[in-house]
Amino acid sequence: MQSKQESVLEEFMQRSFGAQFLYLPKKYRKGAAHREPADLAWVTNEIIVLFYLRSSSEPLDAQIQHNRNQAAGYHRMWATGKPTYALRGKNRFGEECFVPFDNALIYLAVLIVSSKCAPHFSQPLTSKKPNMVLVMPELLIHWVADFGGTIVDLLLLVNIYLEDFSNFDPTSSESFEALRQLTVQYVNECLSKADPERKYLSGDTQLDYLFIFEHLTYMKHSASSGHTVAYKEGKEEISELFGDFMLGKLASIAAGAEKAIHRSEPPTFKKWVVLKLTGYYYSFVIGTVNMGSKNVVEATTAGLKACKSEVGQTENIYIQYGNVLDANEYRTPLWFGIPKELPRKHAAILVEQLLNKSNFLE
Repeated sequence: MQSKQESVLEEFMQRSFGAQFLYLPKKYRKGAAHREPADLAWVTNEIIVLFYLRSSSEPLDAQIQHNRNQAAGYHRMWATGKPTYALRGKNRFGEECFVPFDNALIYLAVLIVSSKCAPHFSQPLTSKKPNMVLVMPELLIHWVADFGGTIVDLLLLVNIYLEDFSNFDPTSSESFEALRQLTVQYVNECLSKADPERKYLSGDTQLDYLFIFEHLTYMKHSASSGHTVAYKEGKEEISELFGDFMLGKLASIAAGAEKAIHRSEPPTFKKWVVLKLTGYYYSFVIGTVNMGSKNVVEATTAGLKACKSEVGQTENIYIQYGNVLDANEYRTPLWFGIPKELPRKHAAILVEQLLNKSNFLE
């Protein structure tokens, strides 16, 4: 049975990373006992992340060993390839996953501990498949959840820490303080890049920005909003995309949307605006329009044209805001245009970067 602390941590992860791809694993049978493969599983086509939560006052070594024993025990059974030991789980929408070992291209075992430490690697579980065992403090999960981050933000922070502070003893108070300061700096830099003049993230328009940002974060389908999309395919497409954004991208979209909306003279939207956002892993175009105006076709065409490359291929994600006969909340998007081909998932790239830093390739 989970402790209250572990339940709170699970709730934070559901809300921050999005509940669509976060599964509660089903127990498997080993002899007369039933055991948990992990406490939580993050499952996508390319990446499997198994989270092991240990809220305890035990020494750090003991917490790590407890989680590692659970991870190694399931790995031995999963690696047999037998269907009865395949990773199975159910998310908060009642949807199930089924992952045989051979289908896991890369997987991480993340050992989350109560002790104040910094991210560091333990020995991989096997040499036969790309995998990592990563130790991290539970406070890092709370920090990411507090600023509304995604699993991409978590992986970015871990990558940056391992690059900049690899000479620190990860169990020292110095390393934990460096991680805390890095997280604060990361958030500040993300927001500064999204709005360098601090015009939209503070001041009179802040309430509009916060409304827009909050609505965009719902696209990750947290546990409180995922039921608004009825079909599994639709939820997966939207949550895959928005769950793969870093904080800076979401903040940039929100600030850009507010700028475009205010330039359009809401609520009537007498003017239309097209704004292109680049410099991140994904590129966006934000357009505004009054659906009752004579120039609705001109405005929409201009926005869609801005999404195309020089050779005419659509490569930017399009978000349109506007007025629909004075009947809508104009700070929420009217619709999204998603290209047929998108870059490889940012999270997958970051996991591979971690793999290159881990003991697996040594």
